[in-house]
Amino acid sequence: KSELDKPDMLAVERGLGMQVNAGLIITGHLDVVEGDALRDTKTIGTTPGEIKGEHMAQGQLYAVALLANDGVLPKTLKLDYLIKLKREKRALTLVAPITAETAQRALDRVVLTARVIGRAIAEIVTL
Repeated sequence: KSELDKPDMLAVERGLGMQVNAGLIITGHLDVVEGDALRDTKTIGTTPGEIKGEHMAQGQLYAVALLANDGVLPKTLKLDYLIKLKREKRALTLVAPITAETAQRALDRVVLTARVIGRAIAEIVTL
């Protein structure tokens, strides 16, 4: 079987949405949901030693969205990095756990950011 014929692959390019608060709905597309893991693909120009912060935050938010939509929190984030170096191209998969705590921290950051943006908009409107 090819990688694409994996029986535990539940979704490919699945669109999701999640209401964070009264004024903010987050939407996105999960690259792949397989078994109890989310798989995302990124193209970058350097070899990472660990999952990059913004990619980890995005993966955690996808996990929260999957929990909100399906009632299931994935256990693992798999990041497939396609690395474009000057003389060669490489692929590297890095894996990180997803827990209720890490997912909640990612959601808390989004809620805080939404509050800050809302205040900034309110200040602009009152000018």
